[in-house]
Amino acid sequence: MDPYRPNPYAYGPPPGAAVRPYGAPRPGYPPAAGGPPVRPYGGMPHGGAPGYGHMGGRPPPRGLPPATSVADTSSTEKLTTLFVGAIPAGIPDAWIEKLLKATGKLRNWKRVKDQSGNPKGFGFAEYEDPDSVLRALLVLSSETEEGQGIVLKAMDGSDTEKKLIVKADDNVRNYLDQYQKSRTKTSEDEEKDSKAQQAVSAIVEAIVDGRDPDDADKDETERTERDEDIISKELSVFRERAAMRDNERPHHERQWKNRRGSDDYDNKRRGGRYTGRQEFLRGPPENVPEQDEEDEDDEELERKRQEKHSRDVEAAFRQREKRYESREAARLRNYERDIQHAKEDSEREERNRDFMAKRLADWDDEIEMERGEELYYVDRSRWRKLREGVRRREEERDEEDRRQEAFEIEEDRRRAEEEERMKQESLNVARQSEEVGKIAMKPTKLNFNLPIKRVANMGSAEDEDDDEEGSGKKRRVLVPLDYGDDLSLDDGSHLDREERVRRVKELIDSIPSSEQELWNWNVKWNELDEPFVAKKIVELVGVQEDELINFILDNVRRKIAPSDLVKELEITLDEEALVFAMKLWRALIFETERKSRKL
Repeated sequence: MDPYRPNPYAYGPPPGAAVRPYGAPRPGYPPAAGGPPVRPYGGMPHGGAPGYGHMGGRPPPRGLPPATSVADTSSTEKLTTLFVGAIPAGIPDAWIEKLLKATGKLRNWKRVKDQSGNPKGFGFAEYEDPDSVLRALLVLSSETEEGQGIVLKAMDGSDTEKKLIVKADDNVRNYLDQYQKSRTKTSEDEEKDSKAQQAVSAIVEAIVDGRDPDDADKDETERTERDEDIISKELSVFRERAAMRDNERPHHERQWKNRRGSDDYDNKRRGGRYTGRQEFLRGPPENVPEQDEEDEDDEELERKRQEKHSRDVEAAFRQREKRYESREAARLRNYERDIQHAKEDSEREERNRDFMAKRLADWDDEIEMERGEELYYVDRSRWRKLREGVRRREEERDEEDRRQEAFEIEEDRRRAEEEERMKQESLNVARQSEEVGKIAMKPTKLNFNLPIKRVANMGSAEDEDDDEEGSGKKRRVLVPLDYGDDLSLDDGSHLDREERVRRVKELIDSIPSSEQELWNWNVKWNELDEPFVAKKIVELVGVQEDELINFILDNVRRKIAPSDLVKELEITLDEEALVFAMKLWRALIFETERKSRKL
C-alpha cells in the first residue's frame, strides 16, 4: 500500500489538521493494535460516518496531506539515519557526538572501526525524529542551499583541515521532502536552528583549540551536583518543618479540647435562664460530627505525611543513583581517554621511528659537525649522561618484552600439551569402549554336565579361537583402492590435514599484495557465492549497513573492475576506499582459488 495515498479507514485526522510545534505527535494516534480507536480529546465515542474517528464523526478536512503510517520501527530508523564522513584523524567520538546532539535528538551514533579496533573516518548517525535530521543537514552539511558546512581540524598533530560530510541517501531525502510538504516552518523552528548553529560553532572552536571533551562534561556534572545539593537542602528544611508541625499537633489538640470543654461548661451554667436562645444557637447536634471530622483530618494528614515521606525517599534515591551514574560515566570517559592517549603515544612513536629511519639513512657526520646542532658534537659528556637514561629505559622495556614473550611461549607450550593429553585420553577411552563392546558381543558357552573336563575344554576353546583368528588372517584379502582418472594435481580433496594446511599457506603467499597485480588477477567468478561476499563486506566495513553492502554486492555481481569500484567507494569511504577494495579483492581471490582447488 502506498503510504502517501489517502486512507479512508484511518483513525483520527491526518497530519496538518492542526499546526503542532515542530512535528509533535497527535495524542492518541496511532491507535493500539487490535483495539478500538483512542479518543484523543476525551469526547463522545466516535460516531457519524463509518470509518472516521475525527471528533464527533466529522470527516477530516480536505486539501490536507493524507495520514502516513510507519510499517515498523526499523524502517523509521533507516529514514532518520545520516552518513557522516570525512572525519579528520585524531578527533574522538565524544566531539562528533556533541556536534550531532547539538542539532537535535540523537538516538545513536555508530563510528565504523576496522578489525583492529581503530576508528575510521566515517560513521552513521540515527536521530529520533525527522526535524532533527533536517536541522542536522541545515547546520552541518554543505549540500543544502542554506547550509555552509563546518570545517574540522585534525587532532593528531598533522593540523589537516577537512570539511565534514553529512548527507542523506535517496530514500531519506524523499521522506524528508514529503515531511517538509506536510508541515509549516514556524518562528520556533528558526529559533532552534539558530541555537543549534551557535552550539555547533562553540564546539568547533573547542575542537580547533584542542580542548578535551571531558572538560565540558565535567563542568556540566559539577553544575548538576550543585543543583542537586540545593534541592537536597530545600527538602531537608521542608522535612524539618513537617516534623515540627507533627510534634506541635498533640499540643494544639489538647488546647482545642480544653477550649471546647470550657465552652460546654459555660453553656451549662447559662442553661437555666436562656434556654430558648441556647437552643437557637446550638441548633441540631453538630458537635459529634465535628469530632469525627477532626479524626478524619488527622488520618488524612498522616496518610499525606506518609506519601510525602515515600516521595522524598524515592527522590533521594534517584538523586544518589544519578550521581552514581555520572561518576561511572566520568570514570568510563577517563578510561577511554587513557586508551586514546596510549594509542596516540604509540602512533607518535611510530612516526618518530619512521622519521629517524629516514634521517639516519642520509646522515653525514661532517655536515652535522659543521652545523653544530646535535649535542653529540657539542658536549659529548652531557650526551653520554642523557643517553645512559635512554638506554636504561630501553633495556627495561626490552627485558619486559622478553619476559612477556617467554610467558607467551610457555602458555602456548602448556596449552599444546594439554590439548595433546586430552586428545590421547579421548583416544584411550574410545579404544577401551570398543574393546569392552567386543567382549560383550562375544558369546560364551558353559557346560555344567562336564566339570572334570572343564580345563581341557577351556584350552580347546582357546585353541579353536586361535584357529579361527589364524584362519581369519589367512582369509583377509587386500583390495587396492581405485581413485580413478579424475584426480589432478590441484585437487586437494584426497590430501590429509597437514598437506591441505600447507597448500592453503602456499595459496595465501601466492596472492599478490600490490595494487596492479591484484587488479590483473583473473578471478574465477563461477566459484564465488553471495553469502561469503556479504559476510566479508560486513567484516571489512565493521557495521551492518544494508545499503552500503547491497551497493558493493551489486558491483561484484556485475563483475565490475576493481579500479572502478574504488572510484565508486571514494564518495563514501574517502581515502579508505583503496584499502577496502584491496582487502576485498584478496578475499575474493583466496575464496575462489580455494574452492577451485578443493582445499
